Amino acid sequence: MGRFDILQDWHANQGNPKGRLVMLLFRTAHLLRQSLITFILFLPYFILYRLTVEWILCIELPWKTRIGPGFRIDHGQALVINDGTVFGAGCTVRNSTTI
Repeated sequence: MGRFDILQDWHANQGNPKGRLVMLLFRTAHLLRQSLITFILFLPYFILYRLTVEWILCIELPWKTRIGPGFRIDHGQALVINDGTVFGAGCTVRNSTTI
């Protein structure tokens, strides 16, 4: 695999601070879950991720979901994505979407 960049969605969510925050938190969680050791060491981060993204920002985006670069969250409210979902590069999701 190539270099992992946690800011790969930054440009796609330009002008959307909520989308930028969610994708930054998601990419970090997705990176940390790659090994059992980092998952255990960063368990407080995963709890913070769930609290912030799901409870406060109302977006269910499990850190197991596979998402290509350039993912855009447009009006992310009531967004529910299954952890088995795979998105390619440059995808956009809108509010009240369930996948």
